[in-house]
Amino acid sequence: SVWMVGQVRCLDCGHTERRALDLVEIATKPGSCPACGSRSLDYEFNVFHWSWVTERLAIGGRIPHRQAMEQLRQAGITHVLSVAPEADDAELAAELGIEFLLHGCEDDYQPKPPEFLAPAVDFVLRALENPAAKVHIHCFSGARRSVMVMLAALRALGVSQEEAFRLLTEKRAVAQFVPAYVESVEEYVRRRAARGAGGTGI
Repeated sequence: SVWMVGQVRCLDCGHTERRALDLVEIATKPGSCPACGSRSLDYEFNVFHWSWVTERLAIGGRIPHRQAMEQLRQAGITHVLSVAPEADDAELAAELGIEFLLHGCEDDYQPKPPEFLAPAVDFVLRALENPAAKVHIHCFSGARRSVMVMLAALRALGVSQEEAFRLLTEKRAVAQFVPAYVESVEEYVRRRAARGAGGTGI
């Protein structure tokens, strides 16, 4: 366990409390609001943890403050993709010259259609057409939704599922491969292959 004091706010009923938070628990299983039972929780604490998966693709949790976004820019990140619907940092990213896409979904352990994954992967692939571009993909904890989209991007780039699993496991210790999300990625890959789309390299 890794404990930090932070604030928890329910996005449904607005209940807010400040307490010690187990970061490992947040990353590995969904919490619920003590007031209404909703799983739509927003956590706020002054910590930012992200990881390079390849030389040009990075993954992490929610960007908590301006300094964190500046850290990404200083590391060469040119594009940020947020898979967390509550994490809309478009304005801040624009101020710092970073292209931003909010393409969120709920972390509900349910399958995601190819129509959801396609715009996210297209954003990544278009960015990588510029040899100088580097992309950061994040959700809230950097454990499930961002892993799903990173997996889809890697697979679209021609990386095998086995190699993509290895990369994510080695580079992102908290990565979780939710079965429904993995199958969603593979369905997206099958659809993409049927259209004749190929990889472009990482």
